[in-house]
This record gives sequence, structure tokens and C-alpha cells, in this order.
Amino acid sequence: MSTARSVEESTTPLKEDSRWGSIREVVNAPLIDVAPDSWWISILFFYVTMLLWIVSTVPAICCSCLFCAYLIGQCDCGCAIMFSTLGSVQRGRPLWLAPNMYRGWLSILWAFLLNGATRLRLFKWEWKAFGSGQYWYHGEGVWCWSYADVRKILQGVQERHSAFGCVRAPIPDMFATNNLVFLPNTGPESEWKYVRFALHQTILADAEKRMKLLKTKLSEEWLQPKMSDLNDATFLQGLVAKSCFWVYFNVWLDDAGTEVIARWNTAAKMCIFPRLVQRIAFNLFISRMKALREETVGLIEKHELQKLFYDMNDSLPAQYRRTPVVKLCDEIMFVLCFAGVNGATAGASTCASFLQCKKPAESDADNIDLSNYPSPADMEAIYKKNSMRYIKEALRLDPPVTSATTSLAKDETVSLAGSSRFMEKGTLNQYVLSMANRDETEFANPSLFNPERQDLDKAVTWNGSFGVESRAQDEQTYPRICPGRYISLAIISAILDLAVGNENSSETMSLAQPGCLGCV
Repeated sequence: MSTARSVEESTTPLKEDSRWGSIREVVNAPLIDVAPDSWWISILFFYVTMLLWIVSTVPAICCSCLFCAYLIGQCDCGCAIMFSTLGSVQRGRPLWLAPNMYRGWLSILWAFLLNGATRLRLFKWEWKAFGSGQYWYHGEGVWCWSYADVRKILQGVQERHSAFGCVRAPIPDMFATNNLVFLPNTGPESEWKYVRFALHQTILADAEKRMKLLKTKLSEEWLQPKMSDLNDATFLQGLVAKSCFWVYFNVWLDDAGTEVIARWNTAAKMCIFPRLVQRIAFNLFISRMKALREETVGLIEKHELQKLFYDMNDSLPAQYRRTPVVKLCDEIMFVLCFAGVNGATAGASTCASFLQCKKPAESDADNIDLSNYPSPADMEAIYKKNSMRYIKEALRLDPPVTSATTSLAKDETVSLAGSSRFMEKGTLNQYVLSMANRDETEFANPSLFNPERQDLDKAVTWNGSFGVESRAQDEQTYPRICPGRYISLAIISAILDLAVGNENSSETMSLAQPGCLGCV
């Protein structure tokens, strides 16, 4: 396997190279896998008949039977299933069944709003609507939640697809086409393995060195730190954006560059919607994401970091190399910003709220119990006792990534709302990390915030458990465990340490050992 060069070896100014290509052409490439029910004629028909679909779906938030009927059919017979979201998905989402998708997505939208636009509360509401069993249906597939089911998925091979939130993803305009979130980890010669190895050998190779200096770097930016500063979302997003880019690329961004990277926090929230919904919104959110991806790659070009991606691309086997090279840059930056920057920002926000005995706005606040530490002074004391455990426990209760999409490894007949439905191999399957972290069969008093709990290291917040075994063992047990988990912990702790005046932050484990293949 070829070895790419690290950030510090790859930042020599680069002459213009025709292999780089145009990011604008990448994000404006022909659309891929557009379902017929998302064609523009379907969008026109939706607007002409919109009032009908609104009137027919609002009652679904009051009647779980109607909600389930719209999604999977009223009973286990062909005709009933055909005129449901499931029936449309099983038939390839044809144009003539587009009303199935209108009803399904509007029903989910009303349920989302009913639950305070909070993902975890929506998931739990849907789970109960479908009978509180092993599975429920949402989008284009089945969702599972138990710790045992989620852990089984995390420990195995995941046949992933270009899908997000259990629906096919809009590519290449909203999502980068072959980004690592979409690649299956199917074996030692998989594209997933080679790209992840190249990432570890380049961008993550020197990250640990810079992480150790991060608090000093932040203190030069944040001259009089105090906890209340972190209540300003723009300020916190800026700190995380600067920290991430510096840890990755050894570049401390100016205010203009920081604003670009920080915008991923808002742009990513709109990625949960499928192309049908994006087009109903006249592609407003897609247009914003395309512009953001162009500006993000523009930062790589501005700071002359292209050679890093040339080296990464050259280290891949011929069948996995990108043409043009800017496509690889876009894919890597998409993951580093979409998952890395957003995850660290959300984690820092949650921890800052807890330290002030507050609950984040988008959390399942009714099911977070902070009573063990009733004052900010109590919170600060337990944080200073062990900052890493504090952060891990806070994010067990309010994880930055609530769920992820894979697919069923085999044909299955599943129980949904008291009846059976057949699901083919390859059907999208969403596993819910946020609910697995609260499974009462694994976590004692799961809603209680307690950094000293003995079962803390079972939490699968970062797509797997870690903290007990060695890093190498963690990644053997959970092949797709987040490779940036220690970067995230380090950035969050550096910011919080400055806010509370903590001089004795907990040590993080090594994060960039050559050859590690942990993956999202």
C-alpha cells in the first residue's frame, strides 16, 4: 500500500496543475439516481394539490394508526401496502405513486414539529407509534434502536449506499458523491479502506502534535475566556472552526475563512431532507450547500494545500483515484466539515450548557436529569475531576450524531405496528445511537447525567464504544468507529478548560497512529 505524505510535508506552494479540475463542475455534475416521484412534474402536481395533502395528513399526529398506515399500509396485504410510502419504495418510487411520498413526508414533518423539532423526541414518538418494538419505518427503510441491535451493526460489515437519514441522498449537488459516509466497509481491498488509510497517513498524521498546542493557540484568540461567552453560538462555532482547520491543516483561519467553515453548522441541518423535499423548497438549501462546498475547497486553494490531496490521490489504487483531484478534496472536506466540525461544535455546545445547568435547545430536555449536580459550581467540580468522562457522559445523553444509515444484510420479515412486512436485502436500515445510549437494559438510570457511572464506556456515541481497550482493539471491534473521536474530545476539552480555568485536563489517547482504519 502506498504511503501519502503528511500535512507538513505537503504544503509546498503548488504550480497550477490541470489534474486539479473545477469544484464548480463537480457540484454541478449531472444528477444521480433521481427517483421519478421527485421529477419536477411531480413537484408541480404537489403544489397544485398541496391543500389536499396537508388536510389529509395533519390528523396523523393525533392518530398513530393513520400515521403508520401512510407509511407502511393499513394491513399486510398487497393493495394496502402499495398505497403507502413502503409500497412506493418497494416499486422504485414511480411517478404515479408520488402521493404516497407526499403523505409520508408531510406526516413525518408534522410529527417532527409536534416534538419540538427535536430528532430524538421524534424517533421515540415514531417508535411508540409503531408499537414500541424492534423496528419502525421512516423515509425509505426500517429503523432499529436497541443497544444489542446497534452494537451488532457497528461490529459488522456495513453495506452502505448513497443514503442519509434513511433516504437516498441528493448527489452530487447536496452531498459529495463518494464521501466516506457512503462507502461500504466490505473487506481489505475496499475503497473505504484505502481512502481511510490515506486520510490517516496525511491529514490525521500530524494532528496529535497540534492538538497538544491547541489550548495555547486558543488562548491567543480568546483573551479573557468565560463560560457565558460560549452561549453565543456564532462565537462558539468560530472557535471550533478555527480549531478543526488548524488541527487538520496547520492553518489558523482568518475571520473570513472561519465564517465559511462555521457555516457548515447551519447548512448541514438541511441535509436530512430528500430530493423531493429539496425541490419543493425550490432547491434553496441545495444551492446554499453547493456554494459552501465551492468556498470550502476555495480555502484549500487559498492556503495552497492542494498537494496534500494530490499525494492522497496518488497513494490510492488506480481504480479508486479521483479525476479530477478536486473531487477527492471535496469528498474529504465534506466529511471533515459535515461530521468533524459539526460534531465538535454540537458537543461543545452541549457540554457548555450542562456546565451552566442548562439543557441544549434541540435536546430531549424532558429526559435529561442533571439533579446530581444542581449548581454550576457542582458541574465545574465534576468536570475538573475528569474532563474526558464529563464530555463522554454529556454526549451519551445528547449525542452530536443521533443515527446513521446502513442497509439490511439479508432478507428479513419485520414486525411493524402489530403486522409483518417483508424487507429485501439492501433495504435501508437506520441505527439510532441516541436511543441505544439510553437502553435501560445496558445503562442504569439512563436519563441521569453521571460522569462517574460504571457503564459509561459502553456508550456508542462515536459509532462504537471506546476507552477500555487499546485504540487498535477498539477499531478491530468497531470497524467504522469515528477516526476523529479523540480530536473531537481534545477540541471540546481545550475550549471548556479555558472557560472554567482548568489546568489539569484529562489525557486523551493517541489519535493518529499509522495504519489505523477507524471510519465513520
